[in-house]
Amino acid sequence: AVGWQNNHSYKVDIYAVDMAGNSAGLPGTPLYVKYFRFDNDPPTISISSPAVNGGAYGLNGVNDPNGNSADATSGVGLVEYRLEYSPVSAGLTKWTKGVTATCSGGAKGPNAWCDQTATIWNVAATTTTIPYQVWHASDVTNAALWINGEDYALIVRVMDNAGNYSTAYSTITFKYDTFKPDATVSFPVGNAFFSGQPSINGIVQDKPLTSRQSGVDLMSIGIQRLSDNFWYNGAAGWQAVRSDPAQAVTQGSPGEATAWNHANFGLFWAGITGSSEAFKVYAWAQDKVDQPNAGFRNIESSYTLVDRNFFYDVMSPTSAV
Repeated sequence: AVGWQNNHSYKVDIYAVDMAGNSAGLPGTPLYVKYFRFDNDPPTISISSPAVNGGAYGLNGVNDPNGNSADATSGVGLVEYRLEYSPVSAGLTKWTKGVTATCSGGAKGPNAWCDQTATIWNVAATTTTIPYQVWHASDVTNAALWINGEDYALIVRVMDNAGNYSTAYSTITFKYDTFKPDATVSFPVGNAFFSGQPSINGIVQDKPLTSRQSGVDLMSIGIQRLSDNFWYNGAAGWQAVRSDPAQAVTQGSPGEATAWNHANFGLFWAGITGSSEAFKVYAWAQDKVDQPNAGFRNIESSYTLVDRNFFYDVMSPTSAV
């Protein structure tokens, strides 16, 4: 056996001599002379964007999935990628850059989502002088077909010009979530009257309802006293400047409708000096999107119109004959 050595160049002289002494070329003057370099080391590949494995990305946060590849011997010949998400109803849904005839419901593509069991490898793009030194998989963005509220897996592999594949795929998972949560006030009901301390509670739920959205990070409750427009700021009591206290939210799953209860009521009634008062309640929440940075987070308006008015009244009614 020939002991081929990696990254070495070889020369092959080709000639033939039959049993009668006839020849096509001779050892000194071969018919063909060929040269080749032997390459048996695998190329390497990595993912640069999305950068955080398991991260939750907001609107336009994954515009250009990309990375790097290299091969020191024969050079990179091809980078391929798989992009998949998993809705409950259909198993893995896969991106097809070309036309795939075996999708559920018929052929899909180019540039479409395809439901099928078999994997689909797509050819990545490159614009660098050294091919695939930087690779790009921006086809979903270019087609504006990111599906909101889904959990994605991006898998890439590389093949060098000798046909060697990378020994391992590079893989990253991430969520894509562009919807704000929805916080509502259940109690007190609108325009209710109380002579003692009511509870303030409600429901919060992240959107869209796929069970794979990022989930609720925190929610806050704003209570405004209408006699002077002061705000109840939890441990700080009543103040002119609003600073809504955050409420703990524990979700069983990202899409679960979760009950909340105002937990910072200690100083609420200390600021009520009259015999009657009116209040307005606002509830708002933010989700767990934090990639590429916290500026991509989906946050409800703190003046979301799910407010409730309620009234405090300890003045006895009067009657006359």
